[in-house]
Amino acid sequence: MRVKYAGRRLEGVSHQGIDALSVGREYAVLEISLLADRPSYFRIEVVNGEPPALFDVRLFEVTSPAIPPNWMCSLDESGLLTIGPKAWREIDFWEAYLERREWAVDAYERECEAILSARTE
Repeated sequence: MRVKYAGRRLEGVSHQGIDALSVGREYAVLEISLLADRPSYFRIEVVNGEPPALFDVRLFEVTSPAIPPNWMCSLDESGLLTIGPKAWREIDFWEAYLERREWAVDAYERECEAILSARTE
């Protein structure tokens, strides 16, 4: 799945981190997070090698709706629906990734490569 940052600012939408985005640039969506009565988010790597960030989906336009083959859905006890790589559903995955634990960094890089090489048509 690919999206383009539209450059718009919407009332009631978190704009944290959007200064790092380039207007009109296409980004690969690495993961989608949805929770009832809350904003939905795309996880996007803005700077290669930096941890990916969560951005409100309303800031983007979908340029390719194709879903990567390594994505799956998971639902946790709080009602958070996450659509993304199964390997990232491991308990404490994101904490381990931010701490640069080898198993998490390897899983992140492997799954990102699968997402980026997936067909976008």
